[in-house]
This record gives sequence, C-alpha cells and structure tokens, in this order.
Amino acid sequence: SDPLTAEIPIIFLTAKTQLEDRVKGLDLGAVDYVTKPFETRELLSRVRTHLELKQHKDLLKESHQRNLELLHMLCHDIANPLSLIIGYLSLLEEAPDKFPQFQNVLNTAAENGLEIIEIARKMLTIDKEGIELGHVRLDDAVQRAISLQEQHFKQKDITINAELKEFWVKSDESSLVNSVISNILTNAIKFSKRGSSIFINISSTSQDLVSLNIRDHGIGMPQSILENLFNINYKVNRPGTENETGTGFGMPLIKKFMDAYGARIEVTSKDISMYPEDSGTLFSFIFKRTSALPLN
Repeated sequence: SDPLTAEIPIIFLTAKTQLEDRVKGLDLGAVDYVTKPFETRELLSRVRTHLELKQHKDLLKESHQRNLELLHMLCHDIANPLSLIIGYLSLLEEAPDKFPQFQNVLNTAAENGLEIIEIARKMLTIDKEGIELGHVRLDDAVQRAISLQEQHFKQKDITINAELKEFWVKSDESSLVNSVISNILTNAIKFSKRGSSIFINISSTSQDLVSLNIRDHGIGMPQSILENLFNINYKVNRPGTENETGTGFGMPLIKKFMDAYGARIEVTSKDISMYPEDSGTLFSFIFKRTSALPLN
C-alpha cells in the first residue's frame, strides 16, 4: 500500500507447495512463487528475469509520462501564436486596409506555430539525445518573445520596462523564445492588473552565469501553488485577473527545457491576499554564459 515500495517485485520462496497456497501468493501480488527445495541457479534466473521486467516496466512508464508532457506542450504552447493570429484577424475585420501593416506579424506568428510543432518533435528525442545547444543572444530572444506578445500587452494596456544587455548563453533559440520566455510573459500578462507594468532585465551574476529576470506586480501565488509549480502531476490552473484561462501545464514544460539547457529557474512570489500593496512574481532564469563564437 506504500507508493514508495508498491512496485518492488516480490517472489515467494516457501515450503508451502499446495495449489491454493501458490494461487493465494500470486493473488496477493507476488510476481513469482518458488517452492522448496529449490535450485539456486533457477532462483537466480527468475530474479534476473523479474528485474529486467521491472526495468522495462519503468521505461514504459517514463515513456508514457514523456508523451503526456509532449501532448500538454503542444496544447499549451501552440495557443500563443494562434491566439495572436486570431487577435490580429479580429482587428482586420474592422480595418481590412491594415493588412499590409499586420502581415509580418501574422507571418511571424504562423512561423512560430510551426516551430512549436518542430519543438514537439525534438521533445521526443530529448531524453535519448538531449537538445542540441547553440550560442543564443539572450537579449534578442527576449525581444522576439516580447514582439510575439505585443498584441496581448496592448489589449490589457500593460507596459514593458526592459533593460536588456547583450549576453550570449547556451540554449536552443526556438524553444527559448516560444516555450520559455513567451510562456512566462503570457502568465505575467494573465495575472497582472490592467494598466500595470512588467519589468525585464538581463544581468551577469558571475563570470560564468547570466540571469534573465521577469518581474510582474500581479496577484502573485500562494505558497501551496509555489511549492508545486513545476510538478506536472499537480495541475496549476487559475483564472487571470480578467478571467483568462490556460492549461496549467506551462511551468513543468519550462522546467524541462531549462534542465535540458543545463540552466536553472528560481521563483519568488508574494500573494495579493497577504501582500496587497506589494504583490507579484519574479522569475529568474540563470544560464551558462557563452560567447558568439563556438567555444574551444
């Protein structure tokens, strides 16, 4: 009954040889039943077989979990460019003459949607081969993510205050823009009040590390959510300040990508119920600093 030990294979080794005893042992959950007297080589062979079966079972469970994460990522991340396209198409219904002005934004959003699908394909091989890391200019990645969310900022009258220094980090540009930074900005907008500001800055925390900090002054998170923020088995899904919805699976996916980059993420938050005058959330992404040119 203990989940920590429930999956350990149990082999009965006993002098009880009656059929009803063997059936009872197997019905209780044993994987095998060996009676005395026994042959040592046979017993060891059975143990090896059940260890191999357990390992294969664990691999199947891990594969199933990865596939679930992949499905959640597709559902969650592809919503960002699609909602952007829908927003601009809605504007074009009222002002069709602005299509040339919006064309580049629509093309970029569509391209980002295709990139997300490509990321999903990459996710299938992350655990086997990992992500192919490159040299990404962090400030450019942030600017791309901001441009993707531009319409959402305008819709909620939110101001971006960005202090971006030029730093290169080890990452994958496509997933960094679409699945990490864009998702954090989406959440910052979602949980911010209309007319508020979001602060972004990039700084060097040491000779080898760079930190991307995204701070909002929204409603924050209670401790119960903060503790389970990256747990994919704990669905964190709250309505935004204007009843915006989401899947609740964005944070575990962000953590997965950050782990693949060899980077880390830190979060501090003040819930509005406890800090009504100073609520909000700060996400800090700490990357390994690199250079524009391949390292020797």
